[in-house]
Amino acid sequence: MKIHHLLFVIGISLEFFGCAKQDPDIVGRVGKAYEIDFDELSDFFELNYFYKRYTKDLQDYEIALNDMLTAHVKLLDFFDSGFDKDTLLLNRIRRIINEELVISYYDTQFLSKYESDQAIEEYDKVFKASADTGTIQWNNASINQIKEWAGPGGFNEMQYVAAIGQAVSDGQNFPILNHSNGEVDLLDYYRLLKDILLLSNPGNLSTDEFKAYIVEAVRTENVVQKASALDLEKAIISVNTKSEVLRDKLIWLYDQKIIESAMPDITDRVLRLFYEENKDSLFFQFAKVNIYAAVTADEVSTKELLQKLEQGVPFTKLMDRIFVKTFIQDHDGRILSFLNQEEPLLGEDAFKLELNELAGPVEYLDPEKGKQYAIIKCVGRRPAKQLQYSDVQNSIRIEYIESESLRIISEKERVLLDQYDSRIYKDVLAQKMGEIL
Repeated sequence: MKIHHLLFVIGISLEFFGCAKQDPDIVGRVGKAYEIDFDELSDFFELNYFYKRYTKDLQDYEIALNDMLTAHVKLLDFFDSGFDKDTLLLNRIRRIINEELVISYYDTQFLSKYESDQAIEEYDKVFKASADTGTIQWNNASINQIKEWAGPGGFNEMQYVAAIGQAVSDGQNFPILNHSNGEVDLLDYYRLLKDILLLSNPGNLSTDEFKAYIVEAVRTENVVQKASALDLEKAIISVNTKSEVLRDKLIWLYDQKIIESAMPDITDRVLRLFYEENKDSLFFQFAKVNIYAAVTADEVSTKELLQKLEQGVPFTKLMDRIFVKTFIQDHDGRILSFLNQEEPLLGEDAFKLELNELAGPVEYLDPEKGKQYAIIKCVGRRPAKQLQYSDVQNSIRIEYIESESLRIISEKERVLLDQYDSRIYKDVLAQKMGEIL
């Protein structure tokens, strides 16, 4: 009787003191507050295009799950480290923050109080009231000047914003417009470009379209100010933010902050040491070949394509779709597809060709389409070469920063996953994968 009573008490204790059964759908967690179930992992795998880089197997799902956990611990540490109080850091993504503030202002002040159509109508009234087009007086000379700074040809937004910033620094702070609630000068325009609205090439916009952009930006900034006055930024810049875009940007900021704080001084000695440590990998130029390939499902069609070539038809005009393939040969002599994970199906034949040489019909087995035939033409060759320090001294700094940044972040991620008690339940993940495969 006493034994039965003791077992009963132990059972009650186990139930109430943390030994309850693990949720059968939970595949990963961080601490006690953040859990990931298999459905969430599957959605992440699909939505983030993991299926394009990986196959649907246990190991690949585990990679995706680790990415989800890593992102969350970074977000936790972002706030635990007080980075959310670093105004200069947040200003790097100010435009994204302001976009979220506009959404939050609409949701809390209009959508939560009115039916959908009325909410839009009431918001539109507030939005337009901040800059009444009937009261605007434009400085057309200023409009022409800031349109001209965009320059002819290709438009680079970063360069354009930098040019406007430089003009302001040089004292060119001229007025652009006046309206009933204020004015906009070049300094204001610079701020609008950086923090409020994206701008397509001003040179491609008519004067009226360009003016409409400025009015839109002025009105949007007014909404941002109203949202800030209501302290809505606290709700959106949080570990529980509902915005995936903002969440990703906060994690990006975290990486930048960690890298900047840990990056060593980059001296010539550091770069030369980096070269010596990596000359057989990063600074070895593998042999490379580029080919065009015309592919058919039967040998007869391929021979007909060869006849077209003999008649002077350019290779690129043989078919509606001409494949462009690039292959490299590594230190061990293995032929690999360049910059992708594709099987190098035509790689060996490609390396047999000299520049501009043709081969075909080349028979090969495609794992999805079966037996295929190709005509291939070599359009580029590069021999293997050991690059010397003098060959890379203009680019090695960038290579070093990229490599060191990856090392810094990888080490930090390992520390964070342990620090915040991150776990992957491999048995549950294996069971769930077994159910769908």
